[in-house]
Amino acid sequence: MNKEIALVLDVGGVLAKNLDQFWIDVSTKSSINYTEIRSQYKVEINDSLWTGACTIDRFFSWLSSITSLSIIDLEETLKSCLTELPAIRYLPEWSKFASVHILSNHRKEWLENMLHPYQSYISSQTISSEVGALKPDEIIFQKAQMNFPNANIILFVDDKNTNLATAKSLGWKTIEADEKQNWIYLVNNALKKDS
Repeated sequence: MNKEIALVLDVGGVLAKNLDQFWIDVSTKSSINYTEIRSQYKVEINDSLWTGACTIDRFFSWLSSITSLSIIDLEETLKSCLTELPAIRYLPEWSKFASVHILSNHRKEWLENMLHPYQSYISSQTISSEVGALKPDEIIFQKAQMNFPNANIILFVDDKNTNLATAKSLGWKTIEADEKQNWIYLVNNALKKDS
């Protein structure tokens, strides 16, 4: 039997830095406590931002209203924090061994420029803002899996244990992304072993 492998990757903490630095920078620039901003964000706008119910403009307007920072400053701060991690450069190599898929709680608008150079190596993207669902809810994993129905090995990489647990419950193999990027070695080995 031929092995058909799907490599499913998160973006934040896997292919790009998480947005923690954005919140640190906003806190510093506005002199508002980091924990205060983050907790207000979590309560008022977090889920709606990532599911697409809240527009990007509304998010920046909301954040400007509580920080008194200009929308332009906030947009520039975010842009400077959306930076690649080393793993993104492995997409061409990994695509030789597996179909590569993105599954991320993110905004498509914020990922387009970063992922554009790698589009030919990415088979599908399941982005929370586009599908209206968030990890770790099983529904977003099921939506992603519709893009690789014939895969008999699904390898999922994420930096959050709750997301990995959902993937495991669906029978996916999982690798936890660590800050030192040691997980890249594990993916390389898994792909070469399973292919």
